[in-house]
Amino acid sequence: MPISKVTIDSFKSINNLTLEFGQVNVFIGANGSGKSNILEALAILSCAVEGSLDYHKLAYRGSRISSPEIFKSSFKHIDRKNHFSISSDLGGIEYSLTATSSTKTKLKFKTEKIARKTNGRNHKIGGRGPHGTDINGMKGMGAELTSDQGLFPLLEAFKNFSKKETEILNDIKNYAIYSVTTPALRGISGDTSNRSPLGLYGGGLASSLKEIVLAHNRGGEFKEIQSFFKIFDWYKSIGTTEDISKELLSVHVNTIDGVPVYTDKFMKTNFNKLYAYDVSEGALYALFYIVLLMHKESPNIFAIDNVDATLNPSAARATMSNMVSMISKYQNKQIFVTTHNPSTLDAIDLFDDKNRLFVVYRNESGHTKADRISPPESFTREKWIEKYEGQRLSEIWLSGLIGGLDERF
Repeated sequence: MPISKVTIDSFKSINNLTLEFGQVNVFIGANGSGKSNILEALAILSCAVEGSLDYHKLAYRGSRISSPEIFKSSFKHIDRKNHFSISSDLGGIEYSLTATSSTKTKLKFKTEKIARKTNGRNHKIGGRGPHGTDINGMKGMGAELTSDQGLFPLLEAFKNFSKKETEILNDIKNYAIYSVTTPALRGISGDTSNRSPLGLYGGGLASSLKEIVLAHNRGGEFKEIQSFFKIFDWYKSIGTTEDISKELLSVHVNTIDGVPVYTDKFMKTNFNKLYAYDVSEGALYALFYIVLLMHKESPNIFAIDNVDATLNPSAARATMSNMVSMISKYQNKQIFVTTHNPSTLDAIDLFDDKNRLFVVYRNESGHTKADRISPPESFTREKWIEKYEGQRLSEIWLSGLIGGLDERF
């Protein structure tokens, strides 16, 4: 996996946490348990690989722009550190950083270490710390680096990475957290993220869908979209606004980039178009996730916060199932999603090691922890079904057997 392992220390609600990832990573847990903090730690990692912890770059990746002091954990009965740390395995490249604040609105690098894992051993490529910077064992090579500048660009300039490693690192640089909003999808408010192609909040959905339609001439991947939307019993077809019915299109919709158009099979043929302003929210959210996976300019590594937003349980399950099926075709793609809808879990095959489910919670000290839920090695599917008496994963979650619920209610 591009990001196969990460250890997060003293970051927001996370005192110390190690996670080993698969291709599809799903996080469940009570509100405020720290799920989004995990996604944002990955955004910090992405920025560091690009070579900066600049706030604009964090915002570009969809991270909340907290005060630098908020990034550093503060727990009772533990001495507060003046930094936070993230260590990772990035496709065989071992990378660790510590960061602290230089001003009230700025983060800076304190230490970095980059090594390559070969035959089970780490061979240091470069590092920085209190005693300076070294590249390939040569001291002072990065003397010109400031605390605002990361080590990766310098190592890339010295051609320290293979073609494959460079591809993985570029994918990590493009990481983004998507938090889709209904007004942006409907075209009644702008998407301030300026993130191509779809926008972090959904503002580029129409133009991206149109690009897929044109690129595939209404065949191939476009047929997959058409097929998926049969989960909605009113659905007949989907397209973009080549021919806009002024009678049906709300004046509140921004049509500069066009809008998605759904055809309702129950309505009269001369009055059966549903544009973004009027169609079901769920139909727009589901469309966004499919286009995000299909579009050639979408990042290969991304996160979706609240993937189930606005979706009926059956639609949430179908959407997640479709995403898992689609992403399995691409070895270089990796996704991280949070959900509060139990039915989403029924789309995940835990017997496939590429799919990983984590229950996130706060322990008695308030530290964010995450337990991976997976069948014991000795278990077959039949034994799993027998153990849980044929219950679906959604039912097992709701029964409280795997945690991730606020037990006060």
